[in-house]
Amino acid sequence: KLEAGTEFTLKYIADDPPGLNNKGNSSWVCQDYPKLAESMAPGKQICIDDGLISLTVKRVEGADVVCEVNNTSMLGETKGINLPGTSVDLPAITEKDKSDLIFGVQQGVDLIAASFVRKAGDVREIRKVLGLPGRGIMIFSKIESQ
Repeated sequence: KLEAGTEFTLKYIADDPPGLNNKGNSSWVCQDYPKLAESMAPGKQICIDDGLISLTVKRVEGADVVCEVNNTSMLGETKGINLPGTSVDLPAITEKDKSDLIFGVQQGVDLIAASFVRKAGDVREIRKVLGLPGRGIMIFSKIESQ
C-alpha cells in the first residue's frame, strides 16, 4: 500500500529490469524503462495503473527516480507507468510484438489493436511485419503522443 505524502522510488536494475529477483516493497519497486531517470526531473508527474496512483518526482539519484506519493492506493504487480508531458524513447514494436503479429497472421485475425502508436511510421512498421499475407488486416491505433 502506498500512502499519500510518503517517499516512493522507481528503480531500474540493469541485470533485473522486470524485477523478477527484486520485487520491491512499500518504499520502492523495479521498473523496466532504462531511460526513465534521464527523462525525469523534479516536479514531473508519473502515473501508475492507469492513473490510480499519482507520483511527483522529488529527485533523481543515478538510475533511481525518487517520488512523493500524491494519493493513497494499493500497488499490484505489472502495472503500467505513464509519463504525462514527457517524451519517451521506446520502439513502436518489440521483438515479442513482432512474433505476436506473425502468429496473428498465421491464425487469420482480421484486426490488430496497436497501443502506444506515436506516429504514422509506427503503423507502417506494423504493416511491414504483417507483410503481404496480412495486407487485409485492419489496424486500430491508440495514439500516444507522450
